[in-house]
Parts: sequence; C-alpha cells; structure tokens
Amino acid sequence: MAAKIKAPVNAAAVLLSYFLTCFIFSFFNVESNFAVFIPTAAVIFAAARRTFALRCKRLLLLSYVYSVLLSLSFVLGSKIDIAEKTMASFGAEDAADFVMLSAFFFFTVSCILDLAAGHAFAKGRRVWGKRDYRILWASSSLLLFLCWLPALLVYYPGNISGDSVACIIRALGKARLSNQQPVFYIILMRPFMLLGKYFKDINFGISCFAFFQLAVVSVSAGYALCRLKKALVPLWAVLAAEAYFIFYPVFSMYSVTLWKDVPFSAFLLLYSLDIYALVENGGRMGRGEFIRFMAFSLILCFLRNNGFIIVAAVMAAVLIAYRQYFKRFAPAFLALLIFVPIIQGPVYSSCGVLKSPFAESVAVPLQQMARTVKKDGNITVGQKAFLNR
Repeated sequence: MAAKIKAPVNAAAVLLSYFLTCFIFSFFNVESNFAVFIPTAAVIFAAARRTFALRCKRLLLLSYVYSVLLSLSFVLGSKIDIAEKTMASFGAEDAADFVMLSAFFFFTVSCILDLAAGHAFAKGRRVWGKRDYRILWASSSLLLFLCWLPALLVYYPGNISGDSVACIIRALGKARLSNQQPVFYIILMRPFMLLGKYFKDINFGISCFAFFQLAVVSVSAGYALCRLKKALVPLWAVLAAEAYFIFYPVFSMYSVTLWKDVPFSAFLLLYSLDIYALVENGGRMGRGEFIRFMAFSLILCFLRNNGFIIVAAVMAAVLIAYRQYFKRFAPAFLALLIFVPIIQGPVYSSCGVLKSPFAESVAVPLQQMARTVKKDGNITVGQKAFLNR
C-alpha cells in the first residue's frame, strides 16, 4: 500500500539516486558514461520514490534484512583475493560501502517485491490428477537426466576433486573412516566401489556412482518442478524453470561431481519445498508429509556435519511459529536432535570413525594467522613459536 509522495521526499529521492548511482559505478568499476548514468539514476530514483511510499511493514522489514545480508556478502567478497587466496582487512571505507550497498539493495528489493505482489502470476486451475503430476515428474526428471548425461561422458568417470579422492579411498577401505567425509556418503559410495573392484576397474565403479548420483539429482529437480505445478504455477513458468536447469552448465557439471554437497543440495531443495508447504498450510502436516519431512531432516544431518545446525534451527523456528502443534512436533524433533549426536558421537567412536579435524572449525582465523606470518606481519616471538608447534 502506497502513500502520497510529498515534495521533500521527491528531493531526497533525487539526491539519493545521484549519490547511489555514483557509488554503484565506482564500487563495481563501471566506466562512467552519461548515456548509462542517467537511466541508472532514473531507475534508482523511481525505486526510492516507490519505497518511500510503501506502508507494508512486513515487506519493508524483509527487504531490509535481505538487503543487509546481500550487502554484507558483497563487501566480504570484495576483500577476497582469489589469486593470492587471501582476505584483506576491513577499514572505515568498507563500512561506508556497506551502508551505501544496503540502501541501494533496499530500494531495489522493496520495489521489486512490491511490483511482484501487485502483478502475481495468474495461477493455473487445479484440473490435474495424480497421474498427470506423476507424468510431469517422470518426464521432467528423464529430460534433465538425458540433458545432463553428456557431462558424465565429458568428465568420465566423474568430476573428481580433492574431496572426491578422499571419499573414494575411504569407500575402497584404503583409509580409515573419518566424519570429515560424512560416513553416510561413504556408505552410499561403497557398493559401487566394490563393483569396480569386482570388475578390476575402479573407474567403472566411480562412473556407476556418478551415474547414480546424476539420477538422484535429476529426480530431485524433476520433483521440484512437479511441486511448482502443484502450487498452481503456470505450466510455461515450470517449463522455463526446467530450461534453466538444462541450459545453465553448472547444474550438469555439479550433478556428476563426486562430492557430498551434491546430494546434500538435492535433499536441501526437497526439504525447502516441505518447509514452504508447511508455512503455506499454517503448520498443518499429514502423516505422510511429516514422515517425509523427518526423513529429509535425518538425511541432511548425515550428509553434512553442518546439516544438523540447519535442521535444529528449522525445527526451533517451526516450534516457535506453530506453537499450537507443539505437542505433535516436539517429541519427534527432540528424538531426532538426540539421536543424531549419539550416532555421530559415541557410536561412530566405538566403530573407529575419526572425528572431523578441529582445524576445520577454525579455518578462517587460521587462514588469517597464516597470512600474517607469510606477509611478515606484526607477530611476537612467542606467538610464532606457538604457531610452529
């Protein structure tokens, strides 16, 4: 809902649009060009003016939070030197950049959300039956699988990284299990590695697992598209989303990368869809839906060590937001939050599984200390001796 704009507000919008445009050109190293500067300033002016007129507190709050986080990511990213693999220190100019970026994104995001709210997609009619949705799921999954399959041929036996090698040698039994590479992911890999050993061709086993992982990701993405249609999203928008999956090359390459993050991302997508359905239904869940939600929660916890943190945060938010269903949710949530640490703690230890190295949890400060040493920074003899232990 918008209010009438007064002259002082228009003047403020003009000044902000000028300064923000100058800042954006400078921050993103855009060559100053009058033909580009004026339209950019005009767009920012229109966005600022529209934002000043908004009275929807929820929209403004969400826009503000998103803009602050997005701005923070840009400022942090600007301090990273990819070539040197270092991160520069922060100064007063970074705080100024953060404020200006936050303002720019706040006006832009608020305007986009307001426009989207007033021009929503015309929802399709609920005329599809279960069979139609299953056909859409199957056909979408198959199409994605076939379009991504060439990536497996290009990267045969799969896209292998350093983490992939660490997983492979553990799945082959050539190294002791460590939860640094989640045990659940290693268990998934092991039958395929044994198949490769049986045929005396490890590459064959690796490619079979990559094929399996490709199928899992394809089915997950296809299911997401099906859920979009169930939410009455127009078919053309669903097909556009599928085209994005097909033609954006990162998806095909990612799907055949032997890395725990790949299936984790696929199940996180499904988990997100269940959270959306939960919110849309006001916290109500059928028995089957609740079992699926808990299954996805369990899988996320065991596919990545920080998956437990995500699941715990989501469960806490659900219990707070839907207190009327506390008695139904709390026992299952509590059981899972107790079960996972027991398995990953005492049970793993009794089975000889090593814990994740402590250094991983303090990687960022370690990196900063290493940079200080490398650059002959200000470090005492005692500190240097401690680091060299």
